Amino acid sequence: MTDISKEREELVEMFGVHFETYLNFSPLSGRILGCLIVWNDAKGLTFDDLVSRLGASKSSVSTNLNLLLKIGKIQYYTFPGDRKKYYKPSSFSDRMQNHLRMVLDEKKMVERMIEYRKMTADTDECSDLEKIKIYQEHVIDFEKFLNKTIQKLEKVENK
Repeated sequence: MTDISKEREELVEMFGVHFETYLNFSPLSGRILGCLIVWNDAKGLTFDDLVSRLGASKSSVSTNLNLLLKIGKIQYYTFPGDRKKYYKPSSFSDRMQNHLRMVLDEKKMVERMIEYRKMTADTDECSDLEKIKIYQEHVIDFEKFLNKTIQKLEKVENK
């Protein structure tokens, strides 16, 4: 095994463990996404490529590809005259848009929580209002940061 092959395998494994740990992906889903990111083939990888490279059963790869498609982590492409699907990770800007949607939902919840705490100000329930406001500031700053990052990514991706 060459140094590049070994490094590629280790990177796929690192991504797989990362996605498994922090996004609660199944081990195979994490490794599929890791494989697509690391191999970064301009055309994408086919179903058969993934089965071969990951050494997993066809049914397992199929199930996990469908899950990754459903949650927007990957996309597939077809080419005229070729019946195969070619899989690639979703663009960085699309992945950041997913993060932004989560942050915007969280921002709404925090705003509602602050209003609720203000209504219950005369009870012990209000004791964490200051902490919630600090967290709200963080969420707002993170939203601005994500928007800025998305704009930069879109500029590069649309070249």
